Amino acid sequence: MGRTPQRLSCERWGMWPSGSCAGRSATRPSGPHGEVIEIDQYDPSSKRCFECGTVNTALNSSKRWACPACGACHDRDENAAKNLRAEGLRQLAAASSLATVRAGF
Repeated sequence: MGRTPQRLSCERWGMWPSGSCAGRSATRPSGPHGEVIEIDQYDPSSKRCFECGTVNTALNSSKRWACPACGACHDRDENAAKNLRAEGLRQLAAASSLATVRAGF
């Protein structure tokens, strides 16, 4: 596969959204505890309020927004980062508890 602009971007920033660059050997994280966790590309991470979990379906392209349910003010990118981190930790915890059950502990 050639080095398309999307592939170069993925390599440079280490971003591997589902379906684009996922599954390539370059996705291997560095560090002793690194893991790659794939989150669905359609996950509403920037639209979901990190405080209350409400999904703001009326969200436009503005950088900042206020949750219609709880009134919390969010920066779109920071809110998405918090939600993606929380989802990754949730998936890790689920995988860990499943491994513990399978091991019989």
